[in-house]
Amino acid sequence: MFYNAILEKALLPFGDKLVGTSLMKKLEEWRKLSQYDENHLFLLQEQRLNDLLSFAAEYIPFYKKNAHGSITKGNDLTKFPVLEKMMLKEFHQQLLYPNEKKFIRLFTSGSSGIQSTTYANKNDISNFRAIQTLNMMRIICFYCKSKD
Repeated sequence: MFYNAILEKALLPFGDKLVGTSLMKKLEEWRKLSQYDENHLFLLQEQRLNDLLSFAAEYIPFYKKNAHGSITKGNDLTKFPVLEKMMLKEFHQQLLYPNEKKFIRLFTSGSSGIQSTTYANKNDISNFRAIQTLNMMRIICFYCKSKD
């Protein structure tokens, strides 16, 4: 518990200010989400999928061209082409949101035989790190409690 307090009260907020991220905000969001019941999570998942599909069909050049028909709900996922790794390499510029100017490049290891590049913004990175931090804190708390 002592380590978590230092992490959350000092180190993580300092890191957010230093690099301009929102890890602490995302950490709180994920803590709140982890308390939702299954039905609430399903509805939230469906809403976010709908939002994502609509956004992609409207703003992402690859999907504007290749999504078939109008996107109105989550089951419209079938209107989107299945992407394979070679397509990620071939169409990577068309898969980017044109209005995002500060992408962070992330690379896969290529363990499947094809290395690929993905892109994220600072908000995405904060989300990834918040999930990892929350899971690590839970593991540490579990470990500390089992030692008592």
